[in-house]
Amino acid sequence: MLNRKEIEEKVIEIVTETLALESPAKLEDSFQEDLGADSIDMVTLLVSLESEVPGQIDDSALDDKKTLKDFVDFIEEIILNETVPA
Repeated sequence: MLNRKEIEEKVIEIVTETLALESPAKLEDSFQEDLGADSIDMVTLLVSLESEVPGQIDDSALDDKKTLKDFVDFIEEIILNETVPA
């Protein structure tokens, strides 16, 4: 299971790569205002992150995620709530 720091690094890596940013994104960055992400970019980010977390992430999960930190918190919660097979 990934720890908080690993989740942050993976999300920052995926966001930076997906949005073709010149420098790494920061946790306090706003998707729209700071990073210039539009709705298509956000769906692309979800698809990229789905390979890193268990299950499928519903597109509506993006509705209240304004900053990278919000998104990291959300991904961390998914990973922490993952059920471990017996």
